[in-house]
Amino acid sequence: MAARRRLGALRRRLDDAVRNDLGFPNSTDLDITPLVDLLRRSANNVGYPGRPTNGFRSHTLEEEFEAVQCVAGLLRAPTDDRTGLVTSGSTAAIRHALLHARDRFRKVVVYASTAAHTCVRKVAHQLRIPFVAVPASPGGEMDYTELAAVVARRRRGGVPVVVATIGTTMFEAIDDVGRVHLALDAASVPSEARHVHADAALAGLALAGLPPATRPGFDFADGADSINISGHKFLGTPEPCGILVIRRSACADAVDAVTYTGSVDLTMDGSRSGHTPLMLWWALQQFSPDVLHRRAEVSRANARTAVDWLTTAGIPAGRHEHAFTVVLPRPPEPFLDTWPLAVEGDWAHIICMPGKALDDVHRFVTDYVAVMRPPQIPARPVPIPPAREPAPKRAELKDAIAC
Repeated sequence: MAARRRLGALRRRLDDAVRNDLGFPNSTDLDITPLVDLLRRSANNVGYPGRPTNGFRSHTLEEEFEAVQCVAGLLRAPTDDRTGLVTSGSTAAIRHALLHARDRFRKVVVYASTAAHTCVRKVAHQLRIPFVAVPASPGGEMDYTELAAVVARRRRGGVPVVVATIGTTMFEAIDDVGRVHLALDAASVPSEARHVHADAALAGLALAGLPPATRPGFDFADGADSINISGHKFLGTPEPCGILVIRRSACADAVDAVTYTGSVDLTMDGSRSGHTPLMLWWALQQFSPDVLHRRAEVSRANARTAVDWLTTAGIPAGRHEHAFTVVLPRPPEPFLDTWPLAVEGDWAHIICMPGKALDDVHRFVTDYVAVMRPPQIPARPVPIPPAREPAPKRAELKDAIAC
């Protein structure tokens, strides 16, 4: 009975948390009710998606393969040069990508902006790869001139592996993969001796629906060698998970088939969950590309409305052009007990994810404006530029290195 009471209390806490959950990026509109019966069954994905497993049938490897291929298509990966897998989250996906780059080139250096997710530095440390932090702009985008300069200085340290962040944690800024390649060109890095990974955990699938002429440069057609997305963010799976898509030509050599499963294994793990690939597959069955795009557009519209409400009330607030994230002054600590928000320095944010009702955003803005007095509002504007700066030219980057 005590355990059942504990479960009841936990259920009430989790239900209550959803009401005011605008500070963190989890969508809430995916219905997995049809999967509940299957989730009671064992599903162990040993080996690689779509590969034979010596007759072992308690897996969802086919659904995993389909989910990976669907995401690869959305991210414009070449059909004849792509592979991937479902992971426990974006950290694990980034670990897989960096491990492939290290094993392929043997001696590498990882570069990521100071606004990149902390897991990039952590994974580099775990893999014993040197890590270099590249300055970011106040709005969170990588400084490509600095990238070119620091890579040029460290050329003998190893092959550059650049992690571009497609939706930074605090401001949802986007590093441009094309500009990263321009910086590497300017640093005289051969095209065959580099790896560019796009950490698109939050924004990748949301950006994929934008017209190619207007969307930021972040995917395979823009020059990425590997990309990760999170399942529990934009897709809204109830368990953390991720997908890594990588060019097959960018992979290290595959290990021999594991005898007892009969499967070639490119994963870092042994047994992997068969349930999270099933959830991802189901989400992608429910959310066609058009539906994914519509969900993203509604979230962007809600974020624009939130900015309008806040600025009309005299609160400095802003967002990047395609972002769900609204940046605003950090509220006093008691407010964070009711509305949990991610904070950094003087700033905080809300994220208008799919499934989060505009009514909830309005409740937040009403409560927020009521507690914010002029002394608590920074005099400086929100650190997000109103429009994207023109792409730097290769010659300009070379001049910056020479300085």
